[in-house]
Amino acid sequence: MRRAYGGRSSPCAPKTSAPDTVLAWPTAEIAVMGPEGAARVLHRRESDKAHDPKAFLQEKVDEYRKLYANPFRSAEALHVDDVVRPS
Repeated sequence: MRRAYGGRSSPCAPKTSAPDTVLAWPTAEIAVMGPEGAARVLHRRESDKAHDPKAFLQEKVDEYRKLYANPFRSAEALHVDDVVRPS
């Protein structure tokens, strides 16, 4: 319902275990690694050279979260059947 990180962390019931349906909320974070760790790894050199490294990394964390760590990306890859509103 909230976060699923790691190479084998398809939301709680991965497709490989043959669930009937895998659903996610729009606020779920699903990715290979968390946004904070990913930003530090992917943009380390750029961050070291940035005028304000902390602000630079926060921008990259937000960008990673928007582009990759979301249930819509997982739905595109067919790891999630549908993204549903909690209401």
